[in-house]
Amino acid sequence: MAKEAQLRVTPEISAMFETIRDWVERHGRIWQRRVLYELVSHQLVPDTSEKQGSRVNDIFKRARHQELIPWEWFKDEKSVQKNVGMPRLESFDQFFHRVKDLYEVSTKHTQNSYIEIWSEKTLLQPVYKGFFRGFASKETIF
Repeated sequence: MAKEAQLRVTPEISAMFETIRDWVERHGRIWQRRVLYELVSHQLVPDTSEKQGSRVNDIFKRARHQELIPWEWFKDEKSVQKNVGMPRLESFDQFFHRVKDLYEVSTKHTQNSYIEIWSEKTLLQPVYKGFFRGFASKETIF
């Protein structure tokens, strides 16, 4: 296997690292695709084209391998389990009592109107995480 060329950290690349470090500090781990979107929104990358995506992926991959940035910043959607707020329970009784404590009647049934926002893009969840509550497949606010 050929050895990767050393990544030369230019001011532009340093600014990319700082942008993603700030995002991770605010929101937690980040998907690689989200890295590209953040860099475009901060005008550090011109667009979301395949060429730019490959360039950004290569920079961050080499930076991780060279330990310039931590692996822990990144997550893979397929390897991340959703945290639904339920600790591991050892028995059905524990489960039953936990569920009983969490049960509540939906407030949408007592209101004249409500708003539903549906998104299939898990990538967007950190953007609206603080504003909405709901489930893994949909986020709702009443």
